[in-house]
Amino acid sequence: MADTGPLPAASSLRDTLPGGAFLRAGLRGGHWVLSSQIITSAANLATTVVLLRGLGLEAFGQFSLCFLFLMVVRNFFHGAILAPSSTLAPRLRSTSLNAFRGVLVIVTLGFAIVSSGVVALLAYVLAPVLQVDWLTGLILPLVAANVAGCFADLISRYHLIYARPQRTFGTEVVRYAVQLGLLIILVALGAAWLSPAVALLVLATGSVAAVVSGVIGHAQLTYSKRLFRVLWPRYWNFVRWMSLSNFFETVQTLAPMLVGLALLGEAALGVLRAVSQLTNILNLPTNALQQLLPISGTKVYKSGGSKGLTRMLASVIGLVLIYFLVVSAALFALSPWISNFLFDQTPATFLAILLWFVAANLFISARQVMSTVFVVKERPQNMLLIQGVSAVVAVLLPFAAVIVGVIAVPISVAVSTGVGMAICYRRARQEMRNG
Repeated sequence: MADTGPLPAASSLRDTLPGGAFLRAGLRGGHWVLSSQIITSAANLATTVVLLRGLGLEAFGQFSLCFLFLMVVRNFFHGAILAPSSTLAPRLRSTSLNAFRGVLVIVTLGFAIVSSGVVALLAYVLAPVLQVDWLTGLILPLVAANVAGCFADLISRYHLIYARPQRTFGTEVVRYAVQLGLLIILVALGAAWLSPAVALLVLATGSVAAVVSGVIGHAQLTYSKRLFRVLWPRYWNFVRWMSLSNFFETVQTLAPMLVGLALLGEAALGVLRAVSQLTNILNLPTNALQQLLPISGTKVYKSGGSKGLTRMLASVIGLVLIYFLVVSAALFALSPWISNFLFDQTPATFLAILLWFVAANLFISARQVMSTVFVVKERPQNMLLIQGVSAVVAVLLPFAAVIVGVIAVPISVAVSTGVGMAICYRRARQEMRNG
């Protein structure tokens, strides 16, 4: 990556740049990242609709459990590997960036192997506990989707690190075009051609296509043992804290859905997962910025200090809130049609589920932006407290499903994420006061 020269003095930036200017300075290339996230969110929503229509609620519930496993692994991967990579890269000299790609491949390969083993073991353990014997038959497709997905996420973040966001957009287009195209063809061929296992293999195929398109035309892979020895302690600082934090986030994500599956069955899980996926479009800006904010925040903090970072994040939250209000209003207005088209639910029940998932996504969006402070300042231990408390709440509340039914699951998700957001705000504010 070409050297762009020194940044302006920190003092001049602190004194002259308003929040909007810090936002523009920190989020260069953000339109490509946002475009990539639009593609991702739209494709995931379209995939949900296609699979719901092609598989039916029960089989879609089976696929949804596997997809939740993949999302949990992805959270671990982003927190322990990709986020620190985005923070460390801007601190490296331009001459070290070529060797840095070798470090990225090594740690990704190790993570993919270990996480696949954990997912396989978890599937074997949960199958008899939840009385879902079909889960063991999906382990191989699940592992394939996991390994391919890790490298697809790596190649996407790789281009951001090397200031090529347009290539990130290109890889996402290839990934989801292949994925959606294959699923539509299989649905058109008939129900006999589509199953949860086939759907997972289609996800893996799309990820492989993204990796292939992302590596074409790039320099030969290099690796430096010396650079790895220098960077690994910094990675380990994230891994040791973020692994515990992501474990609690896993509990927070999986516990409500698993309790819903155990008490209410695969069809209920399918409904919950579909509504959750629908409301994920509310997180479109923050999911895009989750990739960019560690890089941009590090640059802004380096040049503008805590004051500059605070202004940038405040501007981001303001823009996200405007988007959130507009899209939420559209979802509520369309809720009767969505309920009739996709789900066997009464409009009132669907609206209640939608309301609580919307609240949960609002809390998640705010927390994601504020947690940038912990990544930039290399204080991942703060996330451990946030996720730990949230996980305890998420484990206890879903059992109310015995009394109030399926609505208990989104309530537990919203309450647990709300508690986490409140703690995140207090800790982030404290970190910024400390300079």
